Amino acid sequence: MAAGEGGRIVGGTVVGPHASDMIHIISLAVHHQMTAGEMSGMVFAHPTLVESIYEAVQHLQHNLSSELPNGTQGRL
Repeated sequence: MAAGEGGRIVGGTVVGPHASDMIHIISLAVHHQMTAGEMSGMVFAHPTLVESIYEAVQHLQHNLSSELPNGTQGRL
């Protein structure tokens, strides 16, 4: 997961046997210019593989809330 200015999700990578079942969540977030905070407010079923996207967004949001130099993008 990667976030640009304002914490907006700008992309992500999913690798593995069920990647095609999960990548649409990231695509949706990018298309709708969602922030990590907005995405973390979505409902993710448990226990499922797509829940790993939620966990990645939680980590990204935590990293974005840490002090970063101006212009630095958040990445997980």
